[in-house]
Amino acid sequence: MKTREHSDLYLTYDSYKNVLHATRSSNGTDGFLRYLHDDAEHIIREGHNPNVWVSYVHFHDGGDVPDLREAGRHGFFDRVLDTIRRSGGECRYTANMRDVLFCIEQDIVPLTPAAERTLLMARPDYPALEEEMARSYPRQNAVIPEYRSYDALESRQGVMLFSRTTEGQRQRREYEHRLELNFYNPAQPGGPLRYWEIIAVPDRVAEMVDRLSVQEHDPQAQLYADAHILGQGRILQEFYDMTANAVNYDIFRRRTQPGQRAVQPLSEMTVGQLWKHITHMTRPRFGQQTALCVDRKQFPGEQPDITCKIRR
Repeated sequence: MKTREHSDLYLTYDSYKNVLHATRSSNGTDGFLRYLHDDAEHIIREGHNPNVWVSYVHFHDGGDVPDLREAGRHGFFDRVLDTIRRSGGECRYTANMRDVLFCIEQDIVPLTPAAERTLLMARPDYPALEEEMARSYPRQNAVIPEYRSYDALESRQGVMLFSRTTEGQRQRREYEHRLELNFYNPAQPGGPLRYWEIIAVPDRVAEMVDRLSVQEHDPQAQLYADAHILGQGRILQEFYDMTANAVNYDIFRRRTQPGQRAVQPLSEMTVGQLWKHITHMTRPRFGQQTALCVDRKQFPGEQPDITCKIRR
């Protein structure tokens, strides 16, 4: 049986593929944003070289995540890559911490299209490495914003923005339900429906988030977010055609959650897929009384800091 618990892996590593920090989590992009925030503050506070890389890898099965107690050993990074290829994991974000800190100075949201390295390096104010050394980059008093991730649904009607809180996800499901109920309503335009993941500072999007409940009390209230917010996100799904016909309706009503793979019937699996499925079911899982390493951190000149959880 598969488990989604602790199926997210966050990594910080240098140009020689030495892993400096590794965390496994169940908190998705929000967990990675917190991880990025904390490592950025640690690098600034302790004066470490910011020219390191951070990545967020998602595994569909938490049992595939390599043992973090081995993260300090040579070859661990390559082992992670092999596991991604073998198990079908997905590297969702990768960024250079130097670029992240530059983005923060320039009021650019990290991990968004505007923060892509090729675009940053083309800027005239992008610092060369020797300039960083001369001005003690990054600044010791740099303030790292608290970024959050959001769900956006884009249709011809506009962009709906939802938080990933319990209430926000309730409103998202309610909005999808309304789209399903009105699928054949002539007033509902057809065309594609796109799911986005948006990264933003909460204070800057507060007036655009979870507007469905506001409209329930005030029918004249603005429902849709500014479409420019899509510039701070990436598309998760883009395959729903809302043009009214039986095929499109059947596809939409059988939709999966954004980023979630549809369950494949055993009858449609190849021999290799069946073997993997059987070995996943029969191999040992997290034991009744086992210690699970969830965090290992060791920047240059520091002693290793390891955190384990006891699973009962």
